[in-house]
Amino acid sequence: MTRNRVNLSLDVETYQLLKEVSDQSGDTVAGIVSTLLGSHIEELSEYVFWMESLEQGSRKHDFGKGFIKNYGPEDLVQAIKLFDPTYKTKGEEFLASCSSLKEYSK
Repeated sequence: MTRNRVNLSLDVETYQLLKEVSDQSGDTVAGIVSTLLGSHIEELSEYVFWMESLEQGSRKHDFGKGFIKNYGPEDLVQAIKLFDPTYKTKGEEFLASCSSLKEYSK
């Protein structure tokens, strides 16, 4: 698998915390960051799907641009749903389609 490199600038406290985790776990700081980011792939994908579903220049689209910088301890999908309660995740759409197929097959 090809890997791309990214150069990150971290504040001192964040780096020290990651270094401490690295020392305790035996993993590299880069490995820890990669693992942490990897655990958020699904919600980052949902963010992309949501943004693509919005009309460019709309209030929601403009507001959504700042979500990555500004969302807090809640998960990104929860933040999207707070702002846009009508949004259905790809998983919810899939489950709804399975449910309708189940009803259809009866």
